[in-house]
Amino acid sequence: MELVGFTGTQKGMTGEQMDGVITLLKQYKSELAQFRHGLCVGADVQAATLAYVFGYHIVAYPGHPEWNVKDLSRRGVCFNHEVMKEESFLKRNQSIINASRVLIAAPKDMYEVLRSGTWAAVRYARTQNVKIWIVRPDGSLR
Repeated sequence: MELVGFTGTQKGMTGEQMDGVITLLKQYKSELAQFRHGLCVGADVQAATLAYVFGYHIVAYPGHPEWNVKDLSRRGVCFNHEVMKEESFLKRNQSIINASRVLIAAPKDMYEVLRSGTWAAVRYARTQNVKIWIVRPDGSLR
């Protein structure tokens, strides 16, 4: 069973990033494939919708700012088969990665930056020896 996690920019993916994500989703699709995402506006909802279309089992991990559990302003809406308990954004991203074998990241920046939840998730995935695919805004895969 393929367990695919996703992290991406709230600004949404470029067309080139979406093409790259589609390629990876096709590559990892199996009968029991699961797609785990942060239920955030932008890239999370875009990628989860694509995964749903490809027949993945969709698991959402809602997040919130550590200082305000009631803040739903960044929450996206999409089709989910399961919704996990709410956690802070940082813990939510770690939960997604801990439950995944592969992480697909779609950052808004071409290169790694600090103060970015997407890049922080990538850095954490490195420490967990999770296979990481970075789909840059120009669509290049690394």
